Amino acid sequence: MKASTKLAILLTPVVLIAASAQGALIAEYDMTDGDLLNDSSGNGNTLTEFDTSQAAGDGGISLNANGYATFTGAGYLLVDRNNTLETGTFTVSYWWRSSDLSAEANFEGPSFSTMSNSTQEWQITSLGTNLQVRDASALVTSPKSNYLDGVWYNTVIQSSGGNTFDLWISEEGGTLTQVGSNIATTNGGLVIEDFIFGTNRAKNAFGTFDLANVKIFDDATVTASSLLAEGSQAIPEPSSYALMAAGVALALIGLRRRSA
Repeated sequence: MKASTKLAILLTPVVLIAASAQGALIAEYDMTDGDLLNDSSGNGNTLTEFDTSQAAGDGGISLNANGYATFTGAGYLLVDRNNTLETGTFTVSYWWRSSDLSAEANFEGPSFSTMSNSTQEWQITSLGTNLQVRDASALVTSPKSNYLDGVWYNTVIQSSGGNTFDLWISEEGGTLTQVGSNIATTNGGLVIEDFIFGTNRAKNAFGTFDLANVKIFDDATVTASSLLAEGSQAIPEPSSYALMAAGVALALIGLRRRSA
């Protein structure tokens, strides 16, 4: 893995939301459907996997049976720009988890350079002890100490057009947490064009993280609270205590059978 001080973070469980409240879903990556690259919305915004040389192919990204994708620092996923995806009014929701937020080299994601305007891409990055939204400069800063290793977080980015957006980063099962509102970019109006998970915008650093339930809407009517209520859709892994308890229970059953 290549070390970098600029690492993109970003990029989602299931409560049914009325179609009128969801707006127009233009891309969805449901990691529980057994297909890493498929756009479940039916709009054809299929992901492509790339390796670190930016060649299409095996990027070391695997689909976990528990309903999420794991990035190993060997590549990234790209949704290329097209007429369906490109929009200036949007809501983006995704779920991410890192095993080591403090290690700069380990936490390069969920990394992406998903949005851009006419002159320069921008991204959510991991920089030192903070998470930042950056284009030419830092727009929003949130200390990494606000987040826990191994915990799922929902990130929602929403823009009603122009050059401002709102940002939420909320813990699964927790309260809705808005990190910033009416955040102004420095390079003009925002649009979604290329959408990249797993690398920074320079494509010279590659993240290690888990990603789940990614949704992109072409309007700003979807509420962040409803997206948080969906959850990550990932199946919880059993804790060490649960495994220990199961082992003890099996041992007791064995003893009872032998003593019967």
